[in-house]
Amino acid sequence: VTTPELRRVHLYTSVLILNIIYLAVGTAFAWSSPMLMKLDLTPDESSTVASVLPLGGMLGPFVSGLVVDRLGRKNTAALNMGFMTCSFLLLTFSRDVTILSVGRFMSGMSWGLTFSSLPMYIAEISEDSVRGVLNTINMISIASGSLLMYAVGPFVSYELIHYILLGICAVFFMLFPLLPNSPYALVMNNQVNSARKTLTW
Repeated sequence: VTTPELRRVHLYTSVLILNIIYLAVGTAFAWSSPMLMKLDLTPDESSTVASVLPLGGMLGPFVSGLVVDRLGRKNTAALNMGFMTCSFLLLTFSRDVTILSVGRFMSGMSWGLTFSSLPMYIAEISEDSVRGVLNTINMISIASGSLLMYAVGPFVSYELIHYILLGICAVFFMLFPLLPNSPYALVMNNQVNSARKTLTW
């Protein structure tokens, strides 16, 4: 039998894992300032690469609306980080302005998915008494990601900082199996027994 204390440990662990996504989003927010100066781009090209992030961010919530109930909250989180990982891969291995723009657009997609799906996921796996607190940790994670880019990005190579970013994504996917499914999403899909197991996890 899972004790309340152990359930609380499981909950906090899950929220910390999910906040790795917020950390990655924070690095994406701050990417342009330290990274564009390392690329051999014209001012117009730099402006293009910098401007596509919010365009992806505008599309992200629509994608979330399409997939969050079909895939479930947990799998949507994986899709979210998948967009960010693909973004970092494109940014790491290409210097073509079109590919860089696609990479930044995908970062924006992840950003939009994050803010439209993760708070829902965290709320649905959280206890009432700590739900509000756990949904505020995200700002610390976002700020930490931005700080990483501003504090480290200018002083290491373009490739190295992106390897670090890809490492953040890898850590998330290694820990991903530890995440529970949302009991609400399971009930919506008529998986009542699985929902009961999640509630006693």
